[in-house]
Amino acid sequence: MTVSQAAQMKGVTRSVIYKAIQRGDLRVEIVLGRQAVYREEIRTWEPRKAGRHRGTPASEEVKTRISETQKIRWRKRKQKEN
Repeated sequence: MTVSQAAQMKGVTRSVIYKAIQRGDLRVEIVLGRQAVYREEIRTWEPRKAGRHRGTPASEEVKTRISETQKIRWRKRKQKEN
């Protein structure tokens, strides 16, 4: 099964399949110069959930520091444009 077919079967993008291959979650064989994914592995494989664990919310101090950093970056970008 091709990477495109595997992506369509699981309802994800091809890049999700390629990342799973890179991580070793899915095995592939090279057939006529293309990666072929094992059909049985696609049937049993479940894609990872999107996003990441956020942990505890940022404190006000951290929010202020990030805000100041963003302002500095914005100023630098504005200076480069002029």
